[in-house]
Amino acid sequence: LNAARALGVRTVLTDLDRGSEVQDIVELGFDELRLSRRLVHDAAVVPGRARALRATVAMGHALDLPVIAVGVETQRQLAEVVDAGCDFGQGRLFGHVVPAGAGFEARP
Repeated sequence: LNAARALGVRTVLTDLDRGSEVQDIVELGFDELRLSRRLVHDAAVVPGRARALRATVAMGHALDLPVIAVGVETQRQLAEVVDAGCDFGQGRLFGHVVPAGAGFEARP
């Protein structure tokens, strides 16, 4: 990963969920944390899971990482991820998936 970073490649840990190893996050030095769809979904419908979402976001912020909620599809899910302090969200609530080159510029 360090060699890739030296070339300007950014690293992102995706689908962060209960099974991810915190020590791996610290040692590998990711640039972002992306929360799993399941965590986002469960936080809105399963009792007690919103606490897990808030704790995971707090951990990301404690590591100075931006936290992205993936799979935000309902207003309830949006409310949960905003309340948890997520920095960014993506999902069908914001827009449907579009083909590459459909008028959007690639992210640098």
